[in-house]
Amino acid sequence: MAPSSSDWMLRWKELLASATNAVEVATFDYPFLSGGKKKAPPKAEKLVDFHFQEIKKSVSRHSGHPLVFVGKSMGSRVGCMVAKIQEIKPVGIVCLGYPLKGANGALRDETLLKLSVPVIFVQITTMAMRLVTFVTRKRRVLALFRTFSTLNLKKPAPTRFAFYFLVLERLVVVKDALRRMVSSVAFRDFTDLPHSAFFQSIVYDDEFYRAAEEITGILLSIFRVLRLVDREGCTLGLIYEFMDRIGEGILLSALDEHKRREISRIWEARWDYFHRPIHAVAHMLHPLWRSTRERDDPELHRGWVEYTERVWPRPG
Repeated sequence: MAPSSSDWMLRWKELLASATNAVEVATFDYPFLSGGKKKAPPKAEKLVDFHFQEIKKSVSRHSGHPLVFVGKSMGSRVGCMVAKIQEIKPVGIVCLGYPLKGANGALRDETLLKLSVPVIFVQITTMAMRLVTFVTRKRRVLALFRTFSTLNLKKPAPTRFAFYFLVLERLVVVKDALRRMVSSVAFRDFTDLPHSAFFQSIVYDDEFYRAAEEITGILLSIFRVLRLVDREGCTLGLIYEFMDRIGEGILLSALDEHKRREISRIWEARWDYFHRPIHAVAHMLHPLWRSTRERDDPELHRGWVEYTERVWPRPG
């Protein structure tokens, strides 16, 4: 996480003050970040009391004014823990990245589920779009980026097929090129540009890339099926085969068990909704497939019953 003196934090402080017309945007550093030397962070629970005391100082200075928590990474998680304390009553929480998954893969959602105040999460897709537009909309920055990468960034285009996936996938591929560009001497000419500090913070944010890799990894098989369906000449058999592979891929993915179950549940519900056992009806429509064996095939029989019940549901 970044100290309060970093360009990234100072930029966010400026943006929040301007956007909210706040009486004060107070920042502070946890003890392990102070003193000029960054130490290994302790468990989030051990920072709650320190965070709470800092919040109390701000409240005492501006009694009666609404209170909003804003935090990045661990700061957002600790802020959510503090929000559960009865003595503190924020009107909302803004999480600029939330470490939902621990180092051992465990899901850290217990605090979020107990909150009674509104929470806003700044999505990874929003950060990705801002990163890309910073490069592609400034010709000199784009020209510099091309000296470090033979691949172009994928531009955000809502009308383009699977554009979120394509943008994230390319950002993962060119991560090293972006970091070399930002650390180069030539990039110093762009440090005063609007949003430059925010851009640099995303480029160096390991959590951003870790999340991007998780998202693109789980979406890759789905993307392949959708791309197949989107073009002409696709056969029903291929779609069925690839949908089965998606289900298998989710179960074999590197995600923790809770995420796998949740994504698998969503996939199964959507597939059950769209799936129609047309193969069980096709033999009724094509003379070449008609035979007496159809009445003895249990799969065809089940498919026929399911299809007819969906098209012509029973009354009541």
